[in-house]
Amino acid sequence: MSISHESLRLVVPIDRTSANPEALAYAGAIARDGDEILLLNAIQLDDINPVVLPRGLTVAGMRRTVRKDAEGDLAEIAAGVHAPIGVNVRSVVADGAPAEVILQHATPSGNAMIVMASHGRGAIGRLTYGSVADRVARASSVPVLLVRLRDGGDPTEIEPIRRLVVPLDGSARSEQALPPAIRLAKRLNVPIRLVAVSEVDKVAMIYGGELPPAAWAELATEAEGELAKTLDAVAGPIRAEGIEVDLHVLAGPVAAAIEAAVAPGDIIVMTSHGRSGVRRWIIGSVAERLGRTAPVPVMLVPSIEAD
Repeated sequence: MSISHESLRLVVPIDRTSANPEALAYAGAIARDGDEILLLNAIQLDDINPVVLPRGLTVAGMRRTVRKDAEGDLAEIAAGVHAPIGVNVRSVVADGAPAEVILQHATPSGNAMIVMASHGRGAIGRLTYGSVADRVARASSVPVLLVRLRDGGDPTEIEPIRRLVVPLDGSARSEQALPPAIRLAKRLNVPIRLVAVSEVDKVAMIYGGELPPAAWAELATEAEGELAKTLDAVAGPIRAEGIEVDLHVLAGPVAAAIEAAVAPGDIIVMTSHGRSGVRRWIIGSVAERLGRTAPVPVMLVPSIEAD
């Protein structure tokens, strides 16, 4: 039985020197009939310095040349995008700072997702896109899928998406990642793994950090049991949506534990910010690290104030 999906706009920022093939490949894998893949290249025409222009070339002429070249490059990239039949692939060259341009085109209306490389390389090998990805992830009102550029292999060939991994820390804010994860799981027809990380060492600091082995074991068992109950309560409504769910309680450090729990074909889905507390890890810092270092893509879901 086919599942009806709300049409989705997938905004894929294109670096001025790179097509970011991994991001394009994931956008194509997520897209379905009726969706739009918007390839977006931000060019900053105001940055053109008239002092360094060749003789006889005006700033206006240089701007026209830069825009025409960018439009030609983007049209060529668009022609090579692999997407299902019925997906509209469109390209736009816009003048402005990259982060602002990306946010403007992703958030006007409707259902959208930004799919971008967490880092990209400029012509001289400098990391040029990392700061843009950071700014977009922090400010976006729609989910942002960060895809790390891989070393070696065909960047247009990605692992089929097989599972979504949703880290939870026991806070209501972390659970704000669940509705987008459920929608994506239905779209892709994949299961969800709910994970929670027990940081017993931080809890033990309340007791001065010195506990006998038996007390450590009891504390760890209690913490893991509470986390398992929390995950089980969350899993019920997801299973009611017809999605397969499994639960996984891990031992910290948090980011490293989550990285170790994923496999090729996974996508991590989590809120971009969260609260800290005795038994809650700070989602913001974990999300930032995973966006940079996780071996699989990370979808950051914007969150609102919640306790």
